[in-house]
Amino acid sequence: MLYLVRKRSNNHVNGEIKMRKNKLVIAMAVTTLLGPAGAMAAKEGSFDINYNVEDQITIDITGDINLSNSDSADGAGATTNIRGSTTFCVGMAGASAGTAGTYTLAASSSNNSGNLVNGINTLPYTLKYLASSLPVDDYGNANAKDIVLGEDPSRDNSTEIALASCTPGSTRNGRIWVNIADAAGAENTGQYTDTVTLTVAVQ
Repeated sequence: MLYLVRKRSNNHVNGEIKMRKNKLVIAMAVTTLLGPAGAMAAKEGSFDINYNVEDQITIDITGDINLSNSDSADGAGATTNIRGSTTFCVGMAGASAGTAGTYTLAASSSNNSGNLVNGINTLPYTLKYLASSLPVDDYGNANAKDIVLGEDPSRDNSTEIALASCTPGSTRNGRIWVNIADAAGAENTGQYTDTVTLTVAVQ
């Protein structure tokens, strides 16, 4: 179109061509102005993806603790310091001795009182545990720790996790004792019972 303007001298044509040129320029200018202003501004949003792999800690208790007067630490037939124990194991997937951190241990009981119960009669007892790769039956072991029922386990009740897994038959790495300081107050014959639940958590 600009080529025709240069070859012809007709002012009308020149004017027409120039007007078209002006219109074109204006149109381009308007297009340039309206382009960005007319478009919707882009917006961005983001979200996180979180996958929590929980510690796979387990506990296995070997068996119940059955007591009688013959289990007194003060001699057969005595009614003081009647004592018994059972072993347990604690393990966590991927654990190995010295590298797996520590766990806390807490205890609760069905009687919520620290008492063995027979009807309305009660016998108080205490608990102690030892975490060791060789949990021998040594109630006086210096490393044994008292367990208070319902107590916050975050206190100094921690030990190294040394087993990669813990199932029935696995190596035992803990022992728990029950001690009845004085059973002379038992008013009724028969069985005095309580159920204790041990809870372990990675520290």
